[in-house]
Amino acid sequence: MRERGAKCGNNDTNGGEASLKSQTIASTSSKFGVDEDRAIKEIAVIDSLENLNLKGIHIFTESNVLDYNQLLSSWTNTISIANRINDQGYRISLLDFGGGIGIPYNSIDPEFDMESFGQQLQVIFENNPYRYHCIVEIGRYMVGEAGCYITEVVDIKESLGQKFIILDGGVHQLLRLSMKPASKYMEVLGRNGNYTQKATLGGKLPTPLDIMVEDVMLPEDIEIGDRLVIYNCGAYGFNHSLTNFALHNYPAEVAYSDGTIQLIRSSGQVKDFFLNQKFPTDSGDGKKHI
Repeated sequence: MRERGAKCGNNDTNGGEASLKSQTIASTSSKFGVDEDRAIKEIAVIDSLENLNLKGIHIFTESNVLDYNQLLSSWTNTISIANRINDQGYRISLLDFGGGIGIPYNSIDPEFDMESFGQQLQVIFENNPYRYHCIVEIGRYMVGEAGCYITEVVDIKESLGQKFIILDGGVHQLLRLSMKPASKYMEVLGRNGNYTQKATLGGKLPTPLDIMVEDVMLPEDIEIGDRLVIYNCGAYGFNHSLTNFALHNYPAEVAYSDGTIQLIRSSGQVKDFFLNQKFPTDSGDGKKHI
């Protein structure tokens, strides 16, 4: 379901060139859901069907929001929509707010104020005429800051005055970095100098689309062979990436717990790309068969 009048595009949550921008999911027009103006009519149709029992609504408006007031306003509107549906006699008891609670990807961005958000949300529910069972998707908030991506510098070059750091990785291993907002929490291991050199991080794929992060500050003395660590990559990692693009190897994944490091996914071999692929065979009759 889509809220009427929801804003379309990217919204500044802090202002400033490097600030994080939340991503709008529900907009004035969308491939998702049902328009708010049509909701009651659609619900009436569902309610008339003998074998369907309407339990609730799902409204997911924005992703990676850091301003709790912004998300609180959206969720309050969702509650209001549910109340109006109940007021018209269609009993719903479940609200799925989707995701939305974000994590910072830049040093200037604040953390989401979960305590204030929870306190104000509690007051809203305590004074609401209807009781709801609520579902919230908080995967990024739970694990986003728990992971990092480590890769090696394989080349350093300059083009038309712009510095490029080429990495032994790319969007096939971590697509999330090429999207907005991208994590700019990073460190070059063993380099303690000032991060005063502006550069663009590029992957090794044969496409101009393989730009991982633009305009990041790195040490002046960064060299080929250095290892770069990018933090806050615990969400939208391997399974969110273009893993088979150009048939480059997968990223190995390791887990750290209680002082122990364990390999949980190997980088694999070339044959892994063809694991479920069947090639035509010649049966002798001049025809190719699968």
